[in-house]
Amino acid sequence: MTRSITYRRGTIEDSHTVFQIFVRTLMDYSERMNVMAITGGNDPQVLESLWKLRRPMFEYLANDAAQFWVAENDARSSLTRVRLSMMGCRN
Repeated sequence: MTRSITYRRGTIEDSHTVFQIFVRTLMDYSERMNVMAITGGNDPQVLESLWKLRRPMFEYLANDAAQFWVAENDARSSLTRVRLSMMGCRN
């Protein structure tokens, strides 16, 4: 079975999913480096609190980053990767 990945421009509606991918990536990296990146990062309440705190930043990036691309796994209709460019933000 061939995996099909589709790239598209990200939207503000992708912000929470992008945040979740960011957290999973950060947690995986910190685990491999034997450090704690987010205290209580496995606790859903901690992550919800962190989302509320970071939501404006992720929405700003979705609206104003020079480039904001996401990759979707067509078989699952889910985001798999994110690419942001901060150079030349529109605002």
